[in-house]
Amino acid sequence: MPRPIAEGSARPLEASLPDSQRRVDANLDLVVIIAVVVLVIAAVGLLFLLLPAGAAGLCVAALVPALLVVQHGIQLRILRPQIDSTRELADPIPGAASPSALADSSSEPPDATRLSYRDTHQSRQRRKCLRVMRQEAATQYGWRAISLDYVFPTILAAIAGLLPALAIAFRDKLPEVENEGIYHAALLGALGAYVYVMMMLGQRTFQRDITPGAAVWSAVQLFVGPVLGGVVAVLIDDSTRLNGFTKQTFYFFAGLAPRQFVSIIYDAVQRFWAGGTIPTRKVIPLAMIRGVTPQVEDRLLEEGITDVYLLAAANPVRLSRNTPFDERQIVAWIDDSMLRSTLPEAADALQKDGVTGAVDLAYYWEMADGAPDIEAIKRLAERTKLDEGTLADVCRRLDEDSQVQTVWALYQYSSDPTPVAPPSAAATATVQPAAAARRSRRE
Repeated sequence: MPRPIAEGSARPLEASLPDSQRRVDANLDLVVIIAVVVLVIAAVGLLFLLLPAGAAGLCVAALVPALLVVQHGIQLRILRPQIDSTRELADPIPGAASPSALADSSSEPPDATRLSYRDTHQSRQRRKCLRVMRQEAATQYGWRAISLDYVFPTILAAIAGLLPALAIAFRDKLPEVENEGIYHAALLGALGAYVYVMMMLGQRTFQRDITPGAAVWSAVQLFVGPVLGGVVAVLIDDSTRLNGFTKQTFYFFAGLAPRQFVSIIYDAVQRFWAGGTIPTRKVIPLAMIRGVTPQVEDRLLEEGITDVYLLAAANPVRLSRNTPFDERQIVAWIDDSMLRSTLPEAADALQKDGVTGAVDLAYYWEMADGAPDIEAIKRLAERTKLDEGTLADVCRRLDEDSQVQTVWALYQYSSDPTPVAPPSAAATATVQPAAAARRSRRE
């Protein structure tokens, strides 16, 4: 049962935002969507009006990758997360009943309504972090950021797709090339690149996971595919003992998997200069985090997160926008990463004792009604075989860490479906003495 909002208390976010501003945002979204749909229909109609049917069909097929990128950018804006700020005014703690529950003084109020509020340094820090994250979400999911991230890759992908399509449709109007085999190899490389881009973007569309990097790479691969196909044709000359089908397969896979071709060459050069071995670095692998599978690890690598230390410092809002993972799952991974990056040797022992992340450990510094619970820290140190002074110092530092406070605030406030507002001064004056009297009677 959610606590009712007392008269004079803060209003929810939906009520505090001007209705005119919400209407402007909704109308802007609608205008952009209608404009994109009209432009797409007009472009397709213009292609069929100016080009033969076969050439127009090829051009429309070449534009599909660009359309998938546009669709994902619009979807990000429409399905943007709403970070709730209705509970950022105070932290709930046990101790008081709601005014409605006190109307019947003969009965004990339900536990769900037994909430009071405190204002501590930690709660103010969490409120500040939450405001920062709310502003970050507004920036990351705004039309300006989405346009900067997705409009250029869309134009680049459209150009990269149209060039091979026009080259196929109007082959007779192109200048003669000295080696016809290189031309066919470039077309096969372009076809391989198109197949890969369609498979990648199609799969990521189902997962809502077309990042700006993936969009740019799709456009780059559409350009690189024909180039690699032509280069392979030059390297594999007529003197090689390969039949025509094998050569065409090489050309196709040069465009289909350019990364693999380049990585093979890169590894060979690196091994040569390193004396046959590739140097290793001391890092905490992402596989140490609970729930991070090899597929998740590969996806985080695309975002530049290669180890636990980088994940601990990641921006949760930006990572939520750029990946298909749930917001609370991302927050849990960052929480776990902060614990492991702070106490790498003791993280497993702490998690076996129920300390799942840095937030749980930081809470020991607030457990005694906003003050450190030294006895609880001492018992935890004994159970996990850690030095008591070191553990207390880590709890203090984590409690003051802005990233920990951000994760803490997102845990508590971002996804609560029944936000609670703090009571007014009059309600507090009525509620708290009555709650104290009931506690004294029970004692």
